[in-house]
Amino acid sequence: MQLLDSSNINSNDSENVLTECGKSLAEDSYRQEEHQKPIASSRQAPVFLKMGLGIEQCRKIIHFISPADHTWTSVGSALKHELGYQGYDLWLEWSCSSGEWSNDYDFQQVWDELSPQDITMSSIIHWAHLNGWQPDTPILDVSDLRQQLPRIPRGILGVEVETHLGLLAESQGNLPYEAAFCCFLGALSFAIGGNKTLYVQEGWKAKGQLWLALVGASGSGKSHILNACGMGFLKQQEIEEAEAAKTEFEEACINLPEGEAPRAPNNTRRLTADSITTEALFHHAAKEVNEAGFGVYADEILAVVNGMDQYKGKGGDQQAWLTIHNHGPAEMTRIGENRKIKSCFVPLLGGIQPAELKKLIGYEKQGNGFAARFLMCHAERGEVLEVERRLELGRMISDNKGRAHIEAMFQKLLNIRDQKAVIKMTLEAEMHFLRYMKYLDDLAITAEPAEESAYRKLQTYIYRVALLIHYWSELQVDRDPDSQELGLRVAEQTTCIMEFFRESMLHSYGIIQSSIGDQALQSVINKVRTHGRQATREKIKQSLRSSIPRILKIETKEGFKKAGELIDELLKKGVLAEDQDLKILKIGTEVQK
Repeated sequence: MQLLDSSNINSNDSENVLTECGKSLAEDSYRQEEHQKPIASSRQAPVFLKMGLGIEQCRKIIHFISPADHTWTSVGSALKHELGYQGYDLWLEWSCSSGEWSNDYDFQQVWDELSPQDITMSSIIHWAHLNGWQPDTPILDVSDLRQQLPRIPRGILGVEVETHLGLLAESQGNLPYEAAFCCFLGALSFAIGGNKTLYVQEGWKAKGQLWLALVGASGSGKSHILNACGMGFLKQQEIEEAEAAKTEFEEACINLPEGEAPRAPNNTRRLTADSITTEALFHHAAKEVNEAGFGVYADEILAVVNGMDQYKGKGGDQQAWLTIHNHGPAEMTRIGENRKIKSCFVPLLGGIQPAELKKLIGYEKQGNGFAARFLMCHAERGEVLEVERRLELGRMISDNKGRAHIEAMFQKLLNIRDQKAVIKMTLEAEMHFLRYMKYLDDLAITAEPAEESAYRKLQTYIYRVALLIHYWSELQVDRDPDSQELGLRVAEQTTCIMEFFRESMLHSYGIIQSSIGDQALQSVINKVRTHGRQATREKIKQSLRSSIPRILKIETKEGFKKAGELIDELLKKGVLAEDQDLKILKIGTEVQK
């Protein structure tokens, strides 16, 4: 596997080409204003792995994708990444095969402007798989995907909004665009409420409820970006509605006829909660005014999860939350109190530090798949921005209309939030989703147990995300989303988003596995240090025969053999060295004391 240097990659190059050529996902609905210039990012794009495919392998794969749809430049970017400039002839050949493009088109200019980091062959393989392609032999071990951070293709939300989100992410700790996108998606889940459902099949209606964890180090800008992608607007709406109700009550009291008792003030709906106990959640959710539900927003998502253990063995908090994830109905029993929620809709959105990720995923040990219910997005900081770039970003964010556009759309959603609606899918959209579900099923079969659970939960999220994108897309073009069918275009956009979350899930579980492996390796190093000049290979293996199985969760009888394998790995890496004369192990030069 080879790494491609991604220095000085402009993440907007591909988007500009898509817009210019009329092949963008959002071509029909959005146009970039003529005065709006491409915005260069000083943040380096993530490094992506090449897959080691040859020209003939690539030719077989792209044969299953039509060059007439929105994948035209995506395939070009992927071939450029995988094959370099050797991929140009193949892209030209494939482009002209459909009859959509003629040889007199300036392919070279478009090719030169394509960014080889916008998309890789892993996404192209996914699209080809949906269209019936099957590999002769495995192309890439799924574990290799853990070494790269996935990306979300542009063109789903519209240029204006996506530009705003990109600028916002960069200004908040030089975070990736995906961090802002996921925060926006979480806020959209809050805004849509639980009265909107997507009909999937008899007995299955999906709501737009997401549980989303933003993974990033402390101080990475998660709190700011969560607030700036729509959450701040929802909070402000709550305040304004509460103040209006208070004013109405006070005016009614002033004009109250003599001898008449004042009526209680009107209950106002909740849209968000910064942190909440299970008791408080049931208290507020049970109110009729909150029939559409409300979202829980937390700087650290583990604070919410850990709060579920407060009454462990008494109240069944975690089970109640699991029921809520499935839309209820839910019941909470305490001494002298019994609360019920007939219709559950409680999105969760918050941050989590990478070091704490293990604790969240550790809930898998309980066998309830709690952690698998969270969509993950890794918001890792880039390089520190120069002062000039910070000032420039501030000006561009102020000039950009994206935030005002988001707030206008969210206001439209709030206006129809309390109206019940059931959305149906077109046959084309339904078939697209079923093919993707089959694709996830195939991956789940060969996955580790914890990852298999995550794959199954991803399948439930497909339709939830689709409902959110449907409402956003229809409101963008001033159509009533309650009365429109969910079409193929939204289905395709949704599977692009789900591929991002799938690869993010793999990355998250890869972090856990890596940390466990690192613990095992470190235990070998510590034993070598402890034994000093007595650290023979056999003595180290013997001393680790019990501890290694505990760390790696393997059979005790395998401990002796595994310890030997770990020693060999450290020797190969140069972390350990073996004194051939004394036949002892010692710390190599690469290990810091």
